[in-house]
Amino acid sequence: MSNIIKNLPHDTNYLISSFVSSDGILHRIYLSKSYFTLGQRDQYFLKLMRISPDFDMRCEAYIYFYINQIKNSTEFIGAFTDYQNRNKGYASLLFSSYIKLCLDEGINEFTTNRKQRKPFLLYMLKTYFYELKNINLYEVSPNLIYICKKNNDTKKYLLFKNKGQEETFKHGKIMEHDNYYILDFKDEDTIILDKILLSQIYRLDPSSQTEAYQKSISVLKRHIDK
Repeated sequence: MSNIIKNLPHDTNYLISSFVSSDGILHRIYLSKSYFTLGQRDQYFLKLMRISPDFDMRCEAYIYFYINQIKNSTEFIGAFTDYQNRNKGYASLLFSSYIKLCLDEGINEFTTNRKQRKPFLLYMLKTYFYELKNINLYEVSPNLIYICKKNNDTKKYLLFKNKGQEETFKHGKIMEHDNYYILDFKDEDTIILDKILLSQIYRLDPSSQTEAYQKSISVLKRHIDK
């Protein structure tokens, strides 16, 4: 492990990268860490900061995760994007920075937190080659959630196998604060993109780390080249 993570002081912003967005505004990605008292371990953040012409900084999105320096492992916790900045690819941008940073630092064990309950976030992680430790759970779990889209529609939808889980999700904070659309049933216009299970551990298989790294570079390059 190199000195970036190992020697990072608490509550200090370390510049990871910067780019100019399509509206001509400078953005910077910073790494920081803070001590999480409840879990009694360090919690790391990658924050996307918008830098105004007078150099005032505003956080538009962030992701957070644990890093165990002894085991060379990392556990992804979650992500947040300001409402007005959603659907701009910021979560994917930050996650790409996270994958690249950790692999560059010699971290080789990637998992998610078991409490992860955002379906679209799990879907994004799967596009970076994260998968359930036991894929047979998809076949036996009553709580399967399908990620779907409709023909001639850019929105993504959820289709719940368990209608009781669907009702609970509809009245929860994630549904209230994030952009989710729920299908009551699958019709001929419904296209299933993937399937996920909440509150399960997903991991990046070591055999797929090269592909995940390459995808991270590709996503970062798209933003930088805008």
